[in-house]
Amino acid sequence: SFLATTVISAWIGDGGTFLMWARRFATSSGAAALSAVIFLFNGFLLHRMAIGHVTYHVVGLVPLLCYWLLAPLDRTERPIERLRQTIRPTAGAAVLIAYFVYAGAPNIVVPLALTCIMVWLLHTLIRKPTHTFWPIGCGAALIAGILAAAKLAPALIFIRQFPRPDPLRIFHSATALF
Repeated sequence: SFLATTVISAWIGDGGTFLMWARRFATSSGAAALSAVIFLFNGFLLHRMAIGHVTYHVVGLVPLLCYWLLAPLDRTERPIERLRQTIRPTAGAAVLIAYFVYAGAPNIVVPLALTCIMVWLLHTLIRKPTHTFWPIGCGAALIAGILAAAKLAPALIFIRQFPRPDPLRIFHSATALF
């Protein structure tokens, strides 16, 4: 099952990278295939899986998440048509974000969100800016939060049964950082 999880998440990451570069960045098939191979062999996903961090298999879903978040929408006058166009990418992104939590990786949701923002910035430099990134991303985060509440609520209730005697401090003052 561990090998199957590694292969499937690497395959999804490879396909998602190809789709993202071919369709959202509008590169050639060769450039998209090269990007997919670079993602596949960058070492992060395979290294994390090899050392036993199975929850990091969700990193393979990030290119597919970026593909959904960078979905271009046609400018239409009718709000119903605009809403209909937004539902599919928002639902796709929401399912992926909720899967991050259900797969046991809520601790890396914020770094993965920052990764998606960096991909959006790169997309903005190369292509015309996609202004739908933020509405799709916020809608997906809201829906994913609702979907993931079934897993997060019992965990929060359980953790309240074990209070810490002292507050968690990483540093004593801001001057200690310098």
